[in-house]
Parts: sequence; C-alpha cells; structure tokens
Amino acid sequence: MKTLMKSAALVSAIALTSTAAVANSFALQDNVMDDMTVTIDLVTSDTDGYVVIYDYTGGEFGDALGMHEVNAGANDDVIITLDNNIAQEFAAVLYNGEVTMPSKSAAWIELDINEDS
Repeated sequence: MKTLMKSAALVSAIALTSTAAVANSFALQDNVMDDMTVTIDLVTSDTDGYVVIYDYTGGEFGDALGMHEVNAGANDDVIITLDNNIAQEFAAVLYNGEVTMPSKSAAWIELDINEDS
C-alpha cells in the first residue's frame, strides 16, 4: 500500500512538473518569413504578455526586430511584422507581462526561418 501511494505521489509530481513546463512555450515551428513577417504556429503563455523577435545572429541576442501581444493561454498563428530586418538568425522570446530582457523571459526558441519570395 505504501509503495502504491509513493508511486501515485511520484506520478502526480511528474504530471504537475510537466504541466508547468508546457505553460510558457512555443510549439515546434517551421516558420516562414514572407513580406517581412514571421508566423509562429502556437504560443502558450501563463499570463498576458508579448512575443518579441530578436536578431540572434552568432548565437547572441541583438536588436528587437518586431513584437506582438499575446493573451494568457494558447495563441494560434501569432504573426509578427519585422522592422528593418537584416538579421540572418532569429529567436522568438516570450515575456509574461512587460518586455524586459531575454534573460528574464518566460521562454524562448531559436527560429528556423525559410525565406520566401
């Protein structure tokens, strides 16, 4: 009986941890940049906030290139218009609440950008 209770407690703890880890996240992406926009298929956020696209050339966060407000919960097809884009690599950063700096973000992902003409 004790073993069953310990196992049930462990499964519950793992489930809670897994749920929390998915709360602020980006779905797997195949992003397409077309006419200076990036579409992110799914962004999930604990709170209202913002997704900011940064220049991530060389593996370091550079200038913010564009941003879009997101609501708490699941946000489908988040379209972000880029300003003056000269970057070669990109990262999407999710902020819960106000935009600060990438190191204080809720989640981030390096984007796989395909340029369409």
